[in-house]
Amino acid sequence: MADLTSRRWARFAVPAVLVLAVVVAVLLLGGTDDPEAGPGSPSPTITATDPPTQASPEEFCTAFRAFAEAQSTYVATRDEPSTTALLEAGDELLGLGPPLGLSDGGLTSLRELIDSAMSETGANVESPTGAPADPDAFNAYLATTCPA
Repeated sequence: MADLTSRRWARFAVPAVLVLAVVVAVLLLGGTDDPEAGPGSPSPTITATDPPTQASPEEFCTAFRAFAEAQSTYVATRDEPSTTALLEAGDELLGLGPPLGLSDGGLTSLRELIDSAMSETGANVESPTGAPADPDAFNAYLATTCPA
């Protein structure tokens, strides 16, 4: 009877030990999606240098002022350097992410303003989607966050 019990135990224990060994091997070797990474290479992680998901008021105001200055220069000169400066300033402002504290309607208004200025240069821009534009909310945000 002991022989029959040990066979039953072995029938279940051997596959369980093999599965456990495979899991441990996978965990120890790790891996990434990077084909050049070797075994045990750490997976990429988010660091403090990754861009924020929302722009701080200071970042936004600095970038918005640079954009406004580039737009003013472009309207006055309409030359290639001012066109490049306007497009770069618009891309930088959009790249910051939504400003902290700006409503969805205000954000749509900001995007419409940037896209309108950039489209004047002949750039192919996408129309903003999302909440309906709320120019009053955007103007109020500018007045309180980025006073002149």
